[in-house]
Amino acid sequence: MSLEIRTYTVEQAMQDRGLFAGLADPNGFLKPCDDQWFSLVAKNPHQQADDLAMVLAIDGEKVVGRLGFFAAQVRINGVVHRTHWTDGFFLDPRYKSSGAGAMILLRSMSSCKSICAAGGPDESAQKLYKASGFKYLGAMRRFAYFYDPRVITATLFGDKSYRGLASLFVPVGLWAYYLIKPTGKPTLQFNEVESFNDDLNAVLSTQTENSMVRDVASLNWILEHRQAYPFELRYDGKLVGYLLLKKYHHKGGGKRNVPAVDVGCILDYYVEPGLKALVSDLVRFGIQFFKDKQVALFEFNVFDPDLAITCKKFGMKDWEGTLAFVKPPPGVKIDSESRWFLTPGAADMILMKP
Repeated sequence: MSLEIRTYTVEQAMQDRGLFAGLADPNGFLKPCDDQWFSLVAKNPHQQADDLAMVLAIDGEKVVGRLGFFAAQVRINGVVHRTHWTDGFFLDPRYKSSGAGAMILLRSMSSCKSICAAGGPDESAQKLYKASGFKYLGAMRRFAYFYDPRVITATLFGDKSYRGLASLFVPVGLWAYYLIKPTGKPTLQFNEVESFNDDLNAVLSTQTENSMVRDVASLNWILEHRQAYPFELRYDGKLVGYLLLKKYHHKGGGKRNVPAVDVGCILDYYVEPGLKALVSDLVRFGIQFFKDKQVALFEFNVFDPDLAITCKKFGMKDWEGTLAFVKPPPGVKIDSESRWFLTPGAADMILMKP
């Protein structure tokens, strides 16, 4: 074994799309680094030429681990700092005992003074984050509203029941349950757009909580590279926020025990502080919007306890969802009692494909 950690900057990625040519990639860790990835790196409105884009663990000329990055911003204690979202932290299981994962992260931290990570890291990755000075912000709750009753049958009784006898009895009970859990009509107005204009920046500037900072340039960068349904949110005609909805394919399995199905979800959002009571409209609208989009369920990863209560009122089933971690810049402390505004699109989760 001859482990080596190699780093690649934004400037290198912009100059050479054959950056990783010649490297053996038996695990497919570099497969996501297609033309769209290079475009994401090049067009990121917050990137700088010397920013870290990729860290690889290499044995000989074989890639055995990787961790990518995208420059971004994070608000901590009222101050906006540069940060980097992690983008796919993978390690060949045969190299776990080699310390390659820690080597990748330590090399990354020498270049990135702040890092934000979100998703479903395994226990070893979580321990590594915490040991490296990351602050664990908590776990979201993943709430689901079922359109296809067979899917809830599978979550309760296992995937084999998806087309089995149990699926014949669940539909009536599910529809009856949702009848006593009406969603009602939204008060907010939802205007679908192709991209966001600069007027939204004034609304986003009202955000004061600790958060992954959003701006129009970043949102439109995401929309250029990922499929989503973008909406302006208006109240009495006034622009008060935005919403990103997304449809994706769930491959099946995981903590949810859901079979392979198409899913509609709330990906990202913001509503002016004075209208927080209307955030429940996002759930109402999402449930209605995806009814005719050929999805089996609608889901919403929720960090706000009040919003979790709202989802339960709509009869949504919940599981543990996305985990969030932040490595604050040097000298910046994150109080354990500090409040965070996190959406399902925390850190690089907003870049989920397609």
